[in-house]
Order: sequence, then C-alpha cells, then structure tokens
Amino acid sequence: MFNLTFYYETIIDESLTEIWRFFQSTENLAKMTRVPKIAVLGDSNVYEGAKVYLRLNFLLLNFFWKGIISEKVDEVYFIDEGERLPWPIRSWEHIHTFKALSHNQTQMIDRVSVRSFLPSCIMTIGLTMMFSNREKYLRDFFN
Repeated sequence: MFNLTFYYETIIDESLTEIWRFFQSTENLAKMTRVPKIAVLGDSNVYEGAKVYLRLNFLLLNFFWKGIISEKVDEVYFIDEGERLPWPIRSWEHIHTFKALSHNQTQMIDRVSVRSFLPSCIMTIGLTMMFSNREKYLRDFFN
C-alpha cells in the first residue's frame, strides 16, 4: 500500500465569490474533468453531508465512486472524502481551499491525501494530469 499527499495550486482571474459559487455544484466537477468522463449520480449541490456518487468512465470501463462532503466553511474550504472507492484507491480525502488574492483573483489549493495500491509516482502523474486539465478548463471558462 502506498500513501501520497498531493498539492496543486491554481490562480484564477475571478472573484472568490464567483469561484466559490462555481464549485458549489458537483455538475461543474463533471464539466471540468475530461479524463475520466464523470457522470454525477448523487447530490448536485455541495453542502456538509452531501452524498457524492459518481460514475467514472475510462473508455470501456466504468467505475463507481461514493463519497461525502464531510466539512464546509463558506468561501474558505470544503472536504470530500471517499466512502466506497474503485480499485486501486483505498482511501481519499480532498481538501479544496480558496483564498481571495485581490477583488478579481482567487487562489485555489487542492490537497489530496490518498492510499492506493499503485505507487505514489504513478498516482502523482495521474493527479497532475487531472488537475492541470481542470486548471485549463477554469482558465478558459473564467476568461
């Protein structure tokens, strides 16, 4: 079993209020994630206690993800935790933090703590690809 804590920082040229509003919909998660394709099957709003059910489509393979929004402080952070996860992931905690750098610029930091059967170097490559694609989507969407 491998443990990894992964950090990814994104600076977005938009107000904290608008960025926060965007991240309050799990449907937007599906829109900004290109690989894997995601279908939201559970709650579509982010609130403490929300159940997050996702279908992850990797070409011919579908995996299901069950999680929960375990904590939320408006315009500061929220945490999603995995409850039932697809192989090779054994545990997952994702802290999304948001900070206004100015009236029209927001810093977003993703911190993912994951336990997996895959080596940390492979998980790092996959997470980097996923978050860099999300960053590109956010830059295009808000600019």
